[in-house]
Amino acid sequence: MSPLLWLKLKKYSKLENYIAFVQSTDLSKVPPLSRGDTDGLKRPDVPGLFTYLPVYDALRQKYALDTAVRGNTDFERALSVMQWLTDNTWYSGAQYHLLRDDPLQILDYAYRKPFKNAINCRFKAIVLSDLLQAFGIPAYPIAMLDANKNGNHLTVHVYLKERKQWALFDPSFNTYFTGEDGVLFNAVTLREYFLSGSRPVIHGYAFNKTQQCRQVYEQVFIRSCLTNLTTWHDNSMNGRTTKQWSGRKQFDCRLPDTEEMENGLL
Repeated sequence: MSPLLWLKLKKYSKLENYIAFVQSTDLSKVPPLSRGDTDGLKRPDVPGLFTYLPVYDALRQKYALDTAVRGNTDFERALSVMQWLTDNTWYSGAQYHLLRDDPLQILDYAYRKPFKNAINCRFKAIVLSDLLQAFGIPAYPIAMLDANKNGNHLTVHVYLKERKQWALFDPSFNTYFTGEDGVLFNAVTLREYFLSGSRPVIHGYAFNKTQQCRQVYEQVFIRSCLTNLTTWHDNSMNGRTTKQWSGRKQFDCRLPDTEEMENGLL
């Protein structure tokens, strides 16, 4: 990292500076939403996306999650887990500390720490996905990329067994999405809803405990970035134990479809 870039990112280690930075986004330069090309993307290992890892037991014990997570349905429990993550960590897309894609290390760095220990959307999505799987709720992180393949944001697909459907959760902003009829959207159905000219209802919005930057969030972080949707090959710890970007697990697989999910997992 160059000294100039380091100084710029360090400036955004203050909450007010980072919020002002996001608020200053020029919406006229945001690429329009389209359907990204999935040709050439690899297929994920569907059962491997949902492997129960030993680290999950450690997470539940270290953070007393069994007493923190409440709800009678997977939807209620998933919201409870996401709210716990929102209440105990900050979000910053300008986070520059190199961490492993390991939920224990990520939370050790960010849990109940000041804003300078905020974590980016990749780490938020990985932690939420791992926490949900620790409670038996199938989930996997999604990398969303705009048409220019410049702007990106990571979210989570969550399977709600009682509803027999996937829903899109965004732990960086504590949100999920529905139509006016209350029907939950996954990433693909949300993209189609936007393309139809409609705007979803955004539930739970919290940008670091504020309501600021909602328009930027909807147009930049979500709408534009829904163009290209990918996930990783599996959730194993392979590629999750290095701090270097070059050796990390890549988000280079297409999203599994409903039939693959039913045959491979559900």
